[in-house]
Amino acid sequence: MRRYDDPVHVRRGLVQQVEAPEQFVWRDRLWQVCAVVSHWVETGPWWEHRVAAALLGADDEQRADEQGADERGRAGPPEHTGEEAAGSGAGGPAPVGGSLLAEREVWRVDATRGRLGLSADAASGLRGTFDLTYDTDTGQWRLTRCLD
Repeated sequence: MRRYDDPVHVRRGLVQQVEAPEQFVWRDRLWQVCAVVSHWVETGPWWEHRVAAALLGADDEQRADEQGADERGRAGPPEHTGEEAAGSGAGGPAPVGGSLLAEREVWRVDATRGRLGLSADAASGLRGTFDLTYDTDTGQWRLTRCLD
């Protein structure tokens, strides 16, 4: 499977009597879902959250390491840990990689190109298996994997 991180527009509906993604638009092309192969929920990287790091004592160790390095006269500003880029700001317990309780639904679907999805076969390149993810925090859909 190829990996992607592309936004998609999804229309939900009934697929095999299950509420699921029914159609999606990816790279300006419409895909019709023929079957739901699998569905699961993934948790976000809670271990990257500052609150989790503080509970595990990792935050204190990092501060002690930085303080010790500053006391030894290290030249220049402290190295960036990625937390600044994530917008942690003024020392508040902000997440590094999103909400502590972030989850996303993953739908692995078989789909064909076109509105009706008729007369499409794998050899023609008009059929594929896709992983569509729904981020419950942001309400956004993304296409993350494709096998076509």
